[in-house]
Amino acid sequence: MENTDNKKSGKPNVLITALLSLFALIAALLIALIVMAGVSIFRNSDGGKGESEIYAEIYEKYKYNAVEIYDGVRNIYGSAFAYTTDENEMYLFTNYHVSGEDVSSLCARFYGRTSYEKAGELELIGYDPYYDIALLKTDRFPENPYVDIRANGVAAAKTGGKILCLGNNLGFGIQAQNGIVSTPSLVTNPQKSIHNSALYTVAVIGVCAPFNSGNSGAAVYDMNGGLVGMNTWRVTTNSAGESVCDTCYLTPAPVIAAMYDVLVKNEQNGLVDFPALSLTAGEYGTMYIQALHTEIKFVDFKLTVTHIDSTGTKLLSEGDEITEIGGLKVEPCDFVSVVGELYKYNTWGDGEKLTLTVIRGGNEIKITVGELGGIKR
Repeated sequence: MENTDNKKSGKPNVLITALLSLFALIAALLIALIVMAGVSIFRNSDGGKGESEIYAEIYEKYKYNAVEIYDGVRNIYGSAFAYTTDENEMYLFTNYHVSGEDVSSLCARFYGRTSYEKAGELELIGYDPYYDIALLKTDRFPENPYVDIRANGVAAAKTGGKILCLGNNLGFGIQAQNGIVSTPSLVTNPQKSIHNSALYTVAVIGVCAPFNSGNSGAAVYDMNGGLVGMNTWRVTTNSAGESVCDTCYLTPAPVIAAMYDVLVKNEQNGLVDFPALSLTAGEYGTMYIQALHTEIKFVDFKLTVTHIDSTGTKLLSEGDEITEIGGLKVEPCDFVSVVGELYKYNTWGDGEKLTLTVIRGGNEIKITVGELGGIKR
């Protein structure tokens, strides 16, 4: 009987021991997860090793896309970046204020070179002084592999998103500056005129970063390596003449991509005349499509027709919600993506016309706007 009782009493002891072991194992796993999470937070905090590694990876990946620009005649220097290739030619983007309309004295140097190449190797395909964009072409390629940015597409800017700029810094070669996105979609006045014209407004991306002279025309990437935009100008003093630090603006990547399509796909060259769209500063997300005499506002990822002039299109009605423009779905895009899509259409376009998807009275309808022609496809 005693032996039998001892065997029976041993079973719960084994069960209790197993449960305690299981609880101990679970506790150990929880502690390990907490420790790992703490390490991850530490590694990815501002200034942490993880963030530095990401910046280093982006630098290594895109450094051969970065180009130094120098003009010994005008005594200026700036930046450019290799965007894509077409057979034996490479396309570079830079700022219009860097290239100007005469690039005969412009020299370029890819990353890793010790001297500037000879003048005359860059050809100006086209430019837009309002968005401060110039598209160049060359048959000279970097000695090391570059990344086809066009094939990778563009990145959406997000408030607080971290960025990295690769460009010619102060004339001392290709360097990197990092910062954050402060305003992903901003309609602002650049505080300058083009060819003595009236002041104008454009869509830009506001960033807080230590960009310097020479960085103009440099590519700016997000932490995933996507193209956010091109560094275009910075604010050095406010209206009172006081110094301002690290306030800079980018030409949005969607506008850059549209510029390439307009010039290369549509076989345009020279000045890009874009009278079809104007933006209103001070009213975030408001645009006026001049060819349609129609005002449209972008709020909370919705694009709504707010006003139509008496001479405007009869195809749209006030209150219409536009859900798709051409091939772009409005939601979840940002405002600069909408501007970039509309950039592809103009009154001189001889390709397909602009097609809109509209919600009116709960019904979805398709509208083709004949006043705006698209680029050839």
